[in-house]
Amino acid sequence: IIQTVQDIERRQTSIHEGHRRHAKLYSGYLPQALGWGVSATSHTRQPFEATKAVVRSICDTATALIVRTRPKATFVTDGADWETQLQAEDLDQFTMAQFEQGGLYQVAPRAFHDSTVFGTGGWKYCPSGSGESFRLDYDRVLMDDIVVDEDECREGLEPENVYHRVPVRQDAVLKKYAKGGG
Repeated sequence: IIQTVQDIERRQTSIHEGHRRHAKLYSGYLPQALGWGVSATSHTRQPFEATKAVVRSICDTATALIVRTRPKATFVTDGADWETQLQAEDLDQFTMAQFEQGGLYQVAPRAFHDSTVFGTGGWKYCPSGSGESFRLDYDRVLMDDIVVDEDECREGLEPENVYHRVPVRQDAVLKKYAKGGG
């Protein structure tokens, strides 16, 4: 899998470069998370130019305006009987509690902010527990960590493969997957 992802990244370097350019426009420097494959000196802050201050202001203002409210799914029951309306109200409360418990209201504003900077922002659902203790946790995903072969994305079709690059410590991987545990 690693070789496949590296091959896709080599063929599509413009995507990574675009993310790096947008991060520099927003923050005035290249954040560490987008610096894979570059020298350590590129992470130093440079003074903001007027355009960078404007870009940052627009992104931050849009994020503040949108995430001020706490959006949620609502179950609409127009014309339904009383029992169905009560069930919908219970589902509304359950959904809101799940969003709170999983941390969606902490993750979603950061993902929306990413969308103002990079054009796309996202999070992933991480199921945990089972039975009565089952819940969904939400984790922010940087778009630069998602690798999709553009050749697989034709005319509205879902890509066959979507790769999520996750940095892990080498000792943890060896402990978990090496024969004999180490």
